[in-house]
Parts: sequence; structure tokens; C-alpha cells
Amino acid sequence: MAWLAATHTRASGQTFLAVDRNVAIRDYLVPIADALGKAVVPPDRPPRISRCRIGRIAEVLGYAPQHTFEQTLGELLDLARPPAPVD
Repeated sequence: MAWLAATHTRASGQTFLAVDRNVAIRDYLVPIADALGKAVVPPDRPPRISRCRIGRIAEVLGYAPQHTFEQTLGELLDLARPPAPVD
């Protein structure tokens, strides 16, 4: 998806949402920060929901997310967590 958005001629100046629904920043930032053992400093204002329209990436670039938001977040959390100690 990133390569397509970076190289497609119709992508210039566009913003795309590459998940299957709008999500608030807190829905992915907080769990990932927790997995990394980092504190999340609350913003001065409530987190925004993306202003991108669901489906734009499919209409403009012909791309459809291959995983749900929950699946992608789960994979990112697995990558962020430190490995379990080996005995």
C-alpha cells in the first residue's frame, strides 16, 4: 500500500486511509505505546478521527486493505512487544 501511494500518479497530494474503517488516533497509538513500554502524553485536545474517506484508496488507486484494523493492530503489537526471555 505504501509503495502504491508513493508511486501512483493519481496519489500525488492525496491522503489515504489504508484500514477498513475510520479509527481514532487513541485506538492505535495507546496500545502500541503500551506494547513498547512508553507513556502516551495526553494531547491538549481529544484525538481526531481521520478525515480520510473510507474507500478513497480503492477508488483512486485500486487498493483494498488485506487485513482488518484489528488484525493489523495485532501484528503491530506483536512486533512492538519485547521478545520473551529464553531459559
